Amino acid sequence: AFPKVADRLKSGTLNLSQAVQLQKCLELEAKKGEVVSESKTQEILDSLKNCNGFETRQVLAKEFDMPVKIQEVVRPQKDESVRLEMTFTKEQFEELKQAKSLLSHIAHGGSWADVISVLASKLNQSKLRAGTSTKSRFPSATEVKKSNSLNVSLVMPSEVEDSTINSQLAACTLLASTSKRRYLSVDLKRKIFARADGCCQYQTPGGSRCGSKFQVQIDHITPVSWGGSNSIDNLKLVCRTHNLLLARNMVLQ
Repeated sequence: AFPKVADRLKSGTLNLSQAVQLQKCLELEAKKGEVVSESKTQEILDSLKNCNGFETRQVLAKEFDMPVKIQEVVRPQKDESVRLEMTFTKEQFEELKQAKSLLSHIAHGGSWADVISVLASKLNQSKLRAGTSTKSRFPSATEVKKSNSLNVSLVMPSEVEDSTINSQLAACTLLASTSKRRYLSVDLKRKIFARADGCCQYQTPGGSRCGSKFQVQIDHITPVSWGGSNSIDNLKLVCRTHNLLLARNMVLQ
């Protein structure tokens, strides 16, 4: 009925998963005796253009007036993990997304389970004062100056506070090459930010992207001290903590 769908699948503006989800919605409407017109279906197809999975489900939920489910389901699993299903209001979810962005430096996995776990842990420690965390020691500026090599171990703690981040940032600055960094033009910076959508491009070992917009910085993939250039292919956007983590890994190599 809609031959243009084939062209959209070829161009990538629509994917098979979206087509299947829309088809299921149309079939459910037909079973209820409410046939969706071709013009309305075409309108929905246009709304799905370039949508991701989340956005697709959001569009379909609105267009087909799907009921809002407000419930909490807690399900135990065989490995003693727990599957938790719940409903958030739009405002609550926006708060959670902001917390996820701010906590991306601590919850490196980036999953909602990691974010909620960190938030709960911090609240418990604050209210119950349970346990004390051992803070990693960063080299002082004096110690770094005395070092004759780059073989200095910078250990990233599980929870990084501003004071320790500033100490490590100073250490990494002193560890950098003494050669003068070349100037990055405003135009080049804008292109890098636009390419990354203003988000940290660091990828976890599992392949997920950090995506934080908190304190992002431009980083050289191959450091200047190792012969790296200022070409756009050698530059990426990372948040401050992941910039420090990458610097530490470079030092250890």
